[in-house]
Amino acid sequence: MQLQATLRTITGKQVNSYRKKGMIPGVIYGKHLSETIALFFDKNSFLKLYKEAGKSLPVEIIGEGIHQLVLIHEVDVNSVTTELAHVDFLAVKKGEAVHAEVQLRFVNESPVEKNKTGRVNELLSFVDVVADPTKLPKYIDVDMAQLAQVHDVLFIKDLQVPAWVKVENDANQPVVTIVALGDENEGQGTSESAAGEVPAEETK
Repeated sequence: MQLQATLRTITGKQVNSYRKKGMIPGVIYGKHLSETIALFFDKNSFLKLYKEAGKSLPVEIIGEGIHQLVLIHEVDVNSVTTELAHVDFLAVKKGEAVHAEVQLRFVNESPVEKNKTGRVNELLSFVDVVADPTKLPKYIDVDMAQLAQVHDVLFIKDLQVPAWVKVENDANQPVVTIVALGDENEGQGTSESAAGEVPAEETK
C-alpha cells in the first residue's frame, strides 16, 4: 500500500489553508531517521488507505524526496469539527521488530448469545504486539464460539496468535466474557469512540 505525499516547509496557522484544500499535514519520525520529515498528503487518499491498513499494516509513503516504509501511529482529529487534522507516521524497517496495536476481531457467535441466555461483554479492542512490521497481522481473531456458558471468559493467553507475533499484554488479562442478561454491573469494554470521518476502531 502506498500514499503519495509532498515535503512540507510551512507550519502553524498557515497549514489551515492547506487543510481547506483537502491536504493534511503529517510527520514521519523514527530512530533510524536523522531528522523528522514533515509532509502533506491528500485527505481522501489517506482515509481510504487508513480503512484498509489501520495501525498494523505497513504503508509506503512516496513522493519527491520521500520514500519511507511506515506505520500509521497517531491520528488526530479536530475536537470541534471532528475532521482529520494531523497524522504521525512511525518509520520502520523490514526485519527490525516494532511495537504496534493490532485490532481484535470477534468472530463466530457464542452459543449463550445465540440462545439469548446471556450477552457478550467485549473488554478489549486492541492488543499490543511486537513483530517484524512486514509480518504484522491486521487483526487477531477472537473465537466467540468458545464461550458456552454465562461467566465464561477468554483471556489473552487463549488467543490464537501467529508464532512470529509476540503479544505484550498480560497473559491473564480478560478479553471478552459472557454476562447474564440484565446484569448492569459489568464493564462495558474499552473500545475507542468514533470521531468524525476517521474509522471508529482506529481513532484516538
